Amino acid sequence: MGDETTVEHCETGDVEGNGSDMDNQNRSEDEGDDVEDEVDEEEEGLIGTGAFEIEFDQCRRALLEMVDILDYNRPFYDLRLLPLLRSKLAGLKDLHRRICEKESHVNSTRITTPKTFDHNTNLVMFIRSRTAARINTYRNYHVLS
Repeated sequence: MGDETTVEHCETGDVEGNGSDMDNQNRSEDEGDDVEDEVDEEEEGLIGTGAFEIEFDQCRRALLEMVDILDYNRPFYDLRLLPLLRSKLAGLKDLHRRICEKESHVNSTRITTPKTFDHNTNLVMFIRSRTAARINTYRNYHVLS
């Protein structure tokens, strides 16, 4: 079995000592370019669909579990919880407000569609708005006002 491995490496030219030093240097520079390309994509925020699915599901599960934690703690009326929630959930509440505003603009027949780079909607430009029917179904089911 060890002989097969050696033969395989020899056929692909990966055994040390094969080729000139220049070939080995070029090969290592090419490998370095691949690593730099991966880093550039990560810096730009580009990820593959598999990584997107994993991270998206983690965020969704965290939010759903947080809802369950809040529902569990509500009957205890511990007023010390409110300052913590105000502080830590401020960003999430702001994001929610912005998304709801965008959805109301998109689904309205009277209000003009928001501009893409408007300062009120630029943070949520990549979030697709739900249809009015879906929003109403959600609100009726969850009895939100």
